[in-house]
Amino acid sequence: MRPTSWMVTLLAATVLAVPASAQTSVDKTVPFELDKWYELNVKEGPITLHRIRLERTGGGGLKARVTGGEDEYRMPVKVELEYSNISSTDWKAVFRVSWVDESGETIDGYNGSHQLDEKKDFDRTGGTVTTLRYGIGRARKLRLLINVKPD
Repeated sequence: MRPTSWMVTLLAATVLAVPASAQTSVDKTVPFELDKWYELNVKEGPITLHRIRLERTGGGGLKARVTGGEDEYRMPVKVELEYSNISSTDWKAVFRVSWVDESGETIDGYNGSHQLDEKKDFDRTGGTVTTLRYGIGRARKLRLLINVKPD
């Protein structure tokens, strides 16, 4: 076998050996709107991702408290994911949620990793980010990337 053929074969075997749990469960772009639930209805093993929303909130999370919270320029936004986990073990959801302008440029977003507790018929998880009001006003699309895997 030629060295190039051997490397191509090895690369192909490596790509095919990646477990399904490493795949992105949700990869979609939707129109941006606060306080709206976006249906996901994605099943990944024992996990069902029902829906997700960005909610306008008051007070904010730790970052909001450290930076002064809501004011005339900033506002807290809560990212909330509804899920079910029928497994007897915890799983993990890794989020990358971005809001983008009409030209496709990312304005801001939320990145987080959250535990999906075992034996939950229905639950919610998420976090809060403080963002600029200016950016929220310019957002046109919401980019959702969510990966679930055993914890």
